[in-house]
Amino acid sequence: KLTQGWMGQEQEEVSSYQRMTVMGPALVLVYAFVMTIFSYDWAMSLEPHWFSTMFGPWYFMGAFWGGVTVTGLWSIYLRTKHKDISNHIGLQQRHDLGKLTFAFTVFWGYLFFSQYIVIWYGKLPWEQAWIVRRSGEVWGGYSTLVVCMCFFIPFIGLIGRKPKMVPKIYGFFASIIMVALWLERYGMVAPSLHHEGDPIFTIWQPLIGLMFLGLYLGSVRWFLSTFPVMQVWQPMQDPESLEAELPADMQGPAAVSSD
Repeated sequence: KLTQGWMGQEQEEVSSYQRMTVMGPALVLVYAFVMTIFSYDWAMSLEPHWFSTMFGPWYFMGAFWGGVTVTGLWSIYLRTKHKDISNHIGLQQRHDLGKLTFAFTVFWGYLFFSQYIVIWYGKLPWEQAWIVRRSGEVWGGYSTLVVCMCFFIPFIGLIGRKPKMVPKIYGFFASIIMVALWLERYGMVAPSLHHEGDPIFTIWQPLIGLMFLGLYLGSVRWFLSTFPVMQVWQPMQDPESLEAELPADMQGPAAVSSD
């Protein structure tokens, strides 16, 4: 019964890749739709008279950006704990994750500015109220901090090739991005519920965030202790082709010393 339907290792690998190519795009569409609905239900509905057609993409692309960044952080952590993973996560993989992180940094800035400029220059009071509330005296400094941490700091820090591949540099800016995304999500909701005279932050907001962080880390720990970290059947790429893609100053011993 355990081997029923088994077609052999080679055919099973081909079949798995074919299923992934079909399921991948379908899951992306489902993810985009579900996260867009969540953004309308959890954030935009707090101000019923305000709307933005770009709010959904801004929300789910920010969440996807966080997923890419966390993947990069986990790759750094797992390489320090399991040396065998270095055979699977090399300079090319780190560079790819760094490029994705940098690309979504730029894309976040594009979506933010596009939404802001259309609403601001439209001069429609019911659309401007959302921005005015977050750029006023109470929340203005907070919003400026979020923009700097989500765009300017990681954009400047990851603009070169080397920062994307050096774990300590990438990990530093990736951590800033994750904190910034948490602050961004809080800034989407809290100003709509804030009353004059109340503090922007209390002890409960960080505690709630730490609670969900603990649940996430616990679920990851359970997954890593239950299932293999790497798929052993996944074919490795040609090492010579990987080295050909690296800059000259990051090959050979220099690549090892960058860790």
